[in-house]
Amino acid sequence: MKGMNRWLCPLRKFGRAALLRSRSSVAAAAQQHRPTIDGFIVRGHGREAVDPHEPVSRTAAFRPLQRSTPESARKQPEGCGPHGFRFVGRQSHGSGARSSSIGNTAAGFTLIELLVVIAIIALLAGLLLPALARAKAHAQGVICGGNLRQMGLSWLMYADDNSDRIPPNEHGVQGTWVRGSLDYAVPAPDNTNVLHLMNSHLWPYHANLGIWRCPSDKSTSRHGGKDLPRVRSISMNSHLNSRSNAWDDREDYPFKIYRKITDMILRGPSGIFVLVDEREDRINNGYFGVEMSGFEPRRPAIWRMIDFPASYHNGSGNLVFADGHTERKRWLDKRTVPPVHKGKNLVPFESAPSNPDVLWLQERATEPKR
Repeated sequence: MKGMNRWLCPLRKFGRAALLRSRSSVAAAAQQHRPTIDGFIVRGHGREAVDPHEPVSRTAAFRPLQRSTPESARKQPEGCGPHGFRFVGRQSHGSGARSSSIGNTAAGFTLIELLVVIAIIALLAGLLLPALARAKAHAQGVICGGNLRQMGLSWLMYADDNSDRIPPNEHGVQGTWVRGSLDYAVPAPDNTNVLHLMNSHLWPYHANLGIWRCPSDKSTSRHGGKDLPRVRSISMNSHLNSRSNAWDDREDYPFKIYRKITDMILRGPSGIFVLVDEREDRINNGYFGVEMSGFEPRRPAIWRMIDFPASYHNGSGNLVFADGHTERKRWLDKRTVPPVHKGKNLVPFESAPSNPDVLWLQERATEPKR
């Protein structure tokens, strides 16, 4: 046993010395914080000679590195290289040292990117704004149709209370369903006179001023230094209880003037319109004239337009029929929807040969006498 101790003691001393040297190497390497192989720092796929005075990165991120000598590597600008990566990041010099970010730049838009964004916004606005305008016109058309429906129901209730007789329309002897004549060119008093509406034949059945005007009719009349909305935008079919010749020059007028709803035989109440939205630059009294010349026998060359329907709702206008239903008609001919000129009335009795809108109105205004 004593002989073995004589041999083991030197081995223990040698092992203790080797362990101390190993711990010193590990401590030195840990202080330097860099992996080394044969005196070189391992960075990506390349190697760089160890410089004990160079600060060491503790928290690192990958960055490309060209394989080069230490001198050229120090001159190499920050950025991407074609070979491998190297570790860069915040430098740490002990536990109390101040850290700083390396390689971080402030983010922001370039001028080209900003112009591209502005162009995209302008393009989207150009696409969406017309669609929104059409949607608004459609919504106002729905409200307008509801107003006309209420007026049509008032017209039907008047007939029910008067033994099927319908309200007069510029009759001459019986008067008319609503008085007052609007003017687009001058500020006529009737433009804003609501008393005419409240004294009309239909007022007791609805008592609502709002339904006399289409919400899309923006026409105004200036009174007392103020622009006031005009009170009415609807007119009645000229063949409903009007004069015997519907203001036609012919003594023997060949088309029916309806006095009762039961007189509507050929087309029926669902085929005869009662009220229509009229243009702001053409509406005057409550009478909507439909010229029947050239209807039977059919002669499109002599068709004319006396009064012009409104086209507030994407080129369409609303009508209410004798059975109470409403329709929205899209006018097909540009002569039916001429441009509005501020402060100027539209000229009536315009020649409109072969205008399909004239035929459409004729077919729904009356029927030939048999």
